[in-house]
Amino acid sequence: MVSEVSVKCEVFKHRYQTSYLVKIRTLEGYVWEGVFEKDKVFDLSGVASEFIAVKGRVHAAVMIHTSVYASIELPVDNSKIGKRINVPLNLIWPPPASG
Repeated sequence: MVSEVSVKCEVFKHRYQTSYLVKIRTLEGYVWEGVFEKDKVFDLSGVASEFIAVKGRVHAAVMIHTSVYASIELPVDNSKIGKRINVPLNLIWPPPASG
């Protein structure tokens, strides 16, 4: 069953004023990067700049999960990795229901 969650991320100012560069560290240790429209990024901890990240959140769908990680699908694509990544459970809210 697919469930909607929010995912913790790092947010940077993007070259276009209507968007942010979002980075999410995956379970495997690499960094997924994607460009989100500003209205899709929320709970910012400050003002994003090009060089210093602020914390934020974006929406995603949980496809599968275990007791350690969740496989999520993001609403935007990354040309190298795609939309689906594995993230530790502590990055998503609300936590997936057991079962």
